[in-house]
Amino acid sequence: MTVPKNSGSNLVRAHRPWRYGVALLITAAAFAVRLALNPWFGHEVPFITFFPAVALSVWYAGIGPAVMVMALGYLAANLFIIAPRYSLYIANLSLLALHVVYFTSCALIILLGELARRRGEVAESSAQSLRESERRHRFLLRLDDALRPLAEPQEIKGTAAQLLGEHLQASQVAYQEFAPDEDTFTVVGDFASGVPSMAGHHRLSTFGREALQLLLQ
Repeated sequence: MTVPKNSGSNLVRAHRPWRYGVALLITAAAFAVRLALNPWFGHEVPFITFFPAVALSVWYAGIGPAVMVMALGYLAANLFIIAPRYSLYIANLSLLALHVVYFTSCALIILLGELARRRGEVAESSAQSLRESERRHRFLLRLDDALRPLAEPQEIKGTAAQLLGEHLQASQVAYQEFAPDEDTFTVVGDFASGVPSMAGHHRLSTFGREALQLLLQ
């Protein structure tokens, strides 16, 4: 039996609402910078600051927020930068071509950024798996060194429980020996960190059905 100290504390949520908040902030910053460049650029290169905004969004927040930045950049540039302002009307072919280049470039940035982000996640996951494998290997070597000179079963169980508890950073690790009635059991080799020891005789029926299911997993 092993009881983790912080079970459930490392749950990772795949969708975080704050991703879109970060994307909004990035869009606002890109828009503010583009407005500040008006004295030099005027109506030219209206989307220049939104390309890095899309790239930042796809890297830090993912595809959805990056698409939102792309759309908001389109609206902001057309309503406040491109003449005539406050209009989404595409007046000529050159303006149409500008929009096609903008959306095509943003789509390419999003695609390449998402691929790079996923490769980074895979690389990090592989590195984490390698670290865990090395950690388990060191633990097994330590366990083997500690148990080799021992001969008494109780001492072996106690030492193994202690080393396993320290390795897993668990609050409690123990061996259970069940009686023939499958209800009475004895906890031996108990390791407890910050919790009372369970060493001794117990009955499963006193712990309830839920505890029984957990113990038998």
